[in-house]
Amino acid sequence: MQLKENIEPLPSHRYFIGAENDDVVNVGLQAIANGEVALVVLAGGQASRLGSEVPKGMYELPLGIPGINNLFSIQAAQIRALEAHVKDFAKKDVSIPWIVLTSESTDAMTKEFMKKLEKDFSFEEGKIKFVKQSDIQCTDENGQPIKDGDKIMTAPNGNGGFFEAIQPLLPELRSMGIKYFHVYCVDNILCR
Repeated sequence: MQLKENIEPLPSHRYFIGAENDDVVNVGLQAIANGEVALVVLAGGQASRLGSEVPKGMYELPLGIPGINNLFSIQAAQIRALEAHVKDFAKKDVSIPWIVLTSESTDAMTKEFMKKLEKDFSFEEGKIKFVKQSDIQCTDENGQPIKDGDKIMTAPNGNGGFFEAIQPLLPELRSMGIKYFHVYCVDNILCR
């Protein structure tokens, strides 16, 4: 690999610095305070590469923090912290809707797990909403369906499946005043 000699810094209109960044953050905080933002976690993955029997969001992490030992609980704690931050900013209570994208293989376990999480983090009933992505056929490198006996194997249709899955929930979200989604993957432990 050869580096080009004409490498240049990004133009200043492509990034924020100092006070500009603060302004952008404040716009986001105000949108949250106005009830215009919903969080969306893409959690349809099966954690098969981890060798897990549970969905990725429930995968146990040895963090040593009581009550925060998996990806969903980390995210729930971050949501609570963000709500407190917005309360300080806007001087009013806020509740950010949390939408969880599941799949056929993760839906039941995730919903059951989230009932407990709602209680553990004192989330009001209905804060966590679910949408389920579709499955597609698994194929081999030649495009032929992969079978398990007589049954064709399927898998979740990927992150793009969110756009189809969210459609039935859009009228409710619009009626709530939601204008923006913050979408992130369940296994992005650094997402804030």
